Amino acid sequence: MTRYAPTFKKHPRQTGLAGMGAADFIDIKLRKKVIGQIISPSPLGRDHWRIGFQIVKKDIMEDGNPNCPWRWFWVKNDATDEESARSFVRLNFDRVAFVYKFWSHDD
Repeated sequence: MTRYAPTFKKHPRQTGLAGMGAADFIDIKLRKKVIGQIISPSPLGRDHWRIGFQIVKKDIMEDGNPNCPWRWFWVKNDATDEESARSFVRLNFDRVAFVYKFWSHDD
């Protein structure tokens, strides 16, 4: 069980042509370091909310890339809106933290 709860930071929405069809991004943070991301559905593709964590690889060649010590771990969920995606992260955070070590670009 982690001693800290995750916090969230929503990125500003893109405007103009760059914002057409762009998804919203919400950082998942632990002790002020970004460890994951929530991505909204996109009108140009994805029809579901994505929740991903940056985790340390168990083996450097796990994905065939020896230059990167971390990888994305995407969680299956049935979130229908931003608040349900955030609550999913809060409810399942300890389970993910028990199995995986989180990676932050500040490390």
